[in-house]
Amino acid sequence: VQLRLSNWEGALKEFQKLLKNTQALPLYYYAMGVYYHYKMNDDITHGKDIQQDFAKFLQFHQNARFLAPHFHKAFYAPAQQYLHLKKPGKALELLVKIQEDLKNPELLCLPPFQRRVYRIFFEVTKYPVWIGLSQAYFLLKSYDMALQYAKIAVKLYPSKGEGYYLQGMIYLFLKNRKEGEKSLKKALSLFPLNSTKRKKIQKILNKIKKK
Repeated sequence: VQLRLSNWEGALKEFQKLLKNTQALPLYYYAMGVYYHYKMNDDITHGKDIQQDFAKFLQFHQNARFLAPHFHKAFYAPAQQYLHLKKPGKALELLVKIQEDLKNPELLCLPPFQRRVYRIFFEVTKYPVWIGLSQAYFLLKSYDMALQYAKIAVKLYPSKGEGYYLQGMIYLFLKNRKEGEKSLKKALSLFPLNSTKRKKIQKILNKIKKK
């Protein structure tokens, strides 16, 4: 709440409480990474340089990963930021580590209570990982791999629109207008009315019709 209100001092005081428990150190580092994520957004809004806050954002997430190698959120957050900054190679490195760790038998065999705690605090579900991998491969111009992960996202989560959107955009880039338009229409039906993504998709479909 303090972060959303841009109350940086108040947010820091709340995060400092985590330092009282050494077992909570990974959460502290992750929380500080989130803190600097909000700070970066504030810097951008006010036309400030984000480099210093970005460096701290990366460092705190790295610290969290070092202490808790299965802390998927500490991999995913910087991966998303790298994708936003058009640095797909760095994003891919982190996303692949999550992908590999999702198969880790240690995580699959956790007792029920520990599993619930893990899901709440540390886990990133498969869907955003597949979406991120598709985005990263697309930016790296590895279109077959990008399409493969978009298709996986669509198959496993057919009620979500992002996979269809990515699949449609990749098909359009590969000059497959029929499949591209089909996927984008499906994506359009899955995003909320008046959402930014829905408006964006509608503009793309309108351009296709004019050609």
